[in-house]
Amino acid sequence: MKALGSETFLFFFLLLFSFYSSQATPRMDREVGRDGPSSSPFKVGVIVDLGSPVGNITRLCMQIAVSDFYAEHPSYATRLDLHFRDSRRDTVTAASVAVDLLKFERVHAIIGPQTSDEAGFIVDLGNRVRVPIVSFSATSPSLSPVKTPYFVRAALNDSFQAQSVAILVQFYGWKQVVLIHEQSEYGTGVVPYLVDAIKAVGARIPYRCVLPPSASGDLILTELYKLMNMESRVFLVHMSPALCSRFFAKVNQAGMMSKGFAWILSEGSTSLLGIMDPSVRPHSTGTLIGVKPYINSTDKLEKFKRRLLGEFQKQNPKSRISEPSVLGLWAYDTVWLMAMAAENVGAADPGYVKLDTGEPSYDLQALGVSKTGPMLLRTIRGMELTGLSGKFNLSNGQLYAPALEIVNLHRQQESTLGFWTPENGINRTMSTSKKRPSDTKADLSPAIWPGNTRVIPKGWVNPMTGKKLRVLVPDPENPGFYPLLSVHVNPDTDKTVISGYVFEMFEAAVMELPYALPIEYTTVKLSGNVAEYNDLVQMIFDQKYDALVGDVTITFNRSRKVDFTQPYLQSGVSMVVPLRDHRENNAWIFLKPLTPELWRVIGAFFFFTGAIVWILEHRVNGDFRGTPGHQFGTVLYFIFSTLVFSHKEKMLTNLSRVVVIIWLFVVFILQSNYVASLTSMLAVKHLEPTVTEIEELINRGEYVGYQNHSFTKEMLKDMGFEEEKLRPYGSPEEYQAGLAKGSKNGGVAAVIDEIPYLKVFLEDYCGNYSMAGRIHRVGGFGFVFPKGSPLVSDLSKGILNIMWTGKIREIEGRWFRDQGSCSRPNSRLTSDSLNLSSFWGLFLITGLATAASLLCFMFSFMYQHRQRNSSSVRTFWRRLVSVARHYDKKGISSHNFSSQANDGMSSNEDMG
Repeated sequence: MKALGSETFLFFFLLLFSFYSSQATPRMDREVGRDGPSSSPFKVGVIVDLGSPVGNITRLCMQIAVSDFYAEHPSYATRLDLHFRDSRRDTVTAASVAVDLLKFERVHAIIGPQTSDEAGFIVDLGNRVRVPIVSFSATSPSLSPVKTPYFVRAALNDSFQAQSVAILVQFYGWKQVVLIHEQSEYGTGVVPYLVDAIKAVGARIPYRCVLPPSASGDLILTELYKLMNMESRVFLVHMSPALCSRFFAKVNQAGMMSKGFAWILSEGSTSLLGIMDPSVRPHSTGTLIGVKPYINSTDKLEKFKRRLLGEFQKQNPKSRISEPSVLGLWAYDTVWLMAMAAENVGAADPGYVKLDTGEPSYDLQALGVSKTGPMLLRTIRGMELTGLSGKFNLSNGQLYAPALEIVNLHRQQESTLGFWTPENGINRTMSTSKKRPSDTKADLSPAIWPGNTRVIPKGWVNPMTGKKLRVLVPDPENPGFYPLLSVHVNPDTDKTVISGYVFEMFEAAVMELPYALPIEYTTVKLSGNVAEYNDLVQMIFDQKYDALVGDVTITFNRSRKVDFTQPYLQSGVSMVVPLRDHRENNAWIFLKPLTPELWRVIGAFFFFTGAIVWILEHRVNGDFRGTPGHQFGTVLYFIFSTLVFSHKEKMLTNLSRVVVIIWLFVVFILQSNYVASLTSMLAVKHLEPTVTEIEELINRGEYVGYQNHSFTKEMLKDMGFEEEKLRPYGSPEEYQAGLAKGSKNGGVAAVIDEIPYLKVFLEDYCGNYSMAGRIHRVGGFGFVFPKGSPLVSDLSKGILNIMWTGKIREIEGRWFRDQGSCSRPNSRLTSDSLNLSSFWGLFLITGLATAASLLCFMFSFMYQHRQRNSSSVRTFWRRLVSVARHYDKKGISSHNFSSQANDGMSSNEDMG
């Protein structure tokens, strides 16, 4: 009952208030549209602020719309009966007149209210009684047709413009935008959408200036002076026309409409400039960029404008309105759509039916629900027309505009810079295609900026208080890596001196800026774990300093907090390990010149060649005859003696001579290369890394060194190293001492660090150490700035210019020595053994020659003994045995054998 009591009190209060307000509200407009005696009235309530320019102009637009519609459709059975109510720009008054329209006038629908603040309660009320609430000016995203389906927005949702404003910021290269908006439902509803859209294009909103709708001139000036002391010079303004006029009057007074400033007006502010008095318009004495819905100019629209302004001038002689505004056009089209829907629904009484909810009758639900509301809502959402504003379709519960127009407002003049569409982004001309080609760049016409210049403001300046850029520089505890960065005190002047490659690159980049940049350097001592580099980055994130200049590596986690410039030194993580001579304590080094595969092939060809020589010489050469053991020994002796060319056996057949000659050539080539390779291995000191992969260190449980204050410690832990296996070092000398001791003697097996530091180490210790293993790529070294700092872009351009012009080589030459003799090995430092791929051609030649000789011998033997082969031997096996036995006999008929036999007989006779 307590909950019901508060709602009952609100209802009676609104009912009583509506009675007095209805008596005070002029009823002269209640008869609008009652001209046709045969037509039935279709009651529609209208809630606007009749004391405001917007309310007056939109009321006249709707009255003209009723007249035009029924002049064009005289035979319609229904006729809109508009009942106007004055909200007086007050939320409670708007709610009370809405109750009056529902309870006493029994309207089918309500057009309005005028502001988003007034719409909150009325939308909920319409949703409860099922009466469509159609507003052409309540644009706040907080009012959702999804949550309250009986709310229909016949206007653009303010969130629609967010992406266009963000793309505009991106197009001009701005990184910071200050948002200035009024403290109202209209002003705050769009803020989250603007913040997200601007963030998505790489910019940010560092500050929001919030002004109440009734802000005084003094309050506005106070806020403007705060803005002048900030570095951002790009301002986005989103406020109602009344506050907008007062605000820009103070902007001119504060001198903020001068060169270097950039002002962007939101869609809501830009669209209503035409109904402001010319003397108080924001661009009366200044220059701005604005966005507004694109309305295609037609003859019908121009005639309507002339007629409207003529009628309005008669009713308001002192008014200086020059445009009906897009709200007037939407109000006109809303009435036309409502008239078409009324004809479809019919003029039956809405017949508010009370729901049996079991609640007291004096509750708000005593109003009941409209019988025609659901059908009217479906009809409104299902209809479409081409109105003064273009395509007018409310199928999704709100209006959708195909494009926004980007305009330049300068000295009472308005010029079009281009257009924005969700499909094609911004372009100088209005494209009719649904999708712009991917190779087409965004483009806008040149704009005029504050200060009457066409030079695009860079969007930021040093604050007018004269503060210097506060730059933090790390001071390493051990200055061992002085070529990169060094901080020391000059004993003569007692001043801190900063030097090194990093500092000189920063100074050179600053010199590339097109403007002066006063800098104040502050050094911080790195000692132990008190101030690691991550802590320095955190200081920039906390805005304790404006920049960090040091050997800071760009990493993912750091880039989430701060912005980095273009890397001025490429980097990666690798390891340095000791070198060892791989020949030490190697008794089998004589096998190293040839790979195992080549040794196996050589051995196979030895036996293959020996077997073929035996086949070719066995029948005719007495040296290759005798017992099997004698023959096997002779073949082995003969073939291996070819290694030193000391074989004594004579070759009696031409085929075997060919085989042996080619084989000796192959042996000669292999022998020469073997001797040369072995000589190189024995005479030259061949070094190789003790470890070639980081995984070896992890598997063997070796101790590993890393640099103090570096992110590499966390990286090594992520790789799988145990923290107790990591030992910190701070200088090249400590690196060398740890590597010299070794992992088992209190030192380390390897030092893992970024390549620039390892190169500095190898400048002095190149002979005994080398980089090994694969490189783990990281982002390189960059200068650190807070998120959204405009200096990041300018300094990045400066760094690129230093690289392009070659100045970077001069800076590197002053701080780094040539390390050509200490270049990083691509693989093992030992000489490669000779492999089969280098000699396969030789083996192919000797193999083919040997095989060809064997085939020639076999064909010749089979041809000479073809009669024996055609004997009566029946089976293949017996025939094969017969041929083998015949082959084993001495070849008496052979010329070689006969000569050898005669030589043997002569020798016997001489001996006798």
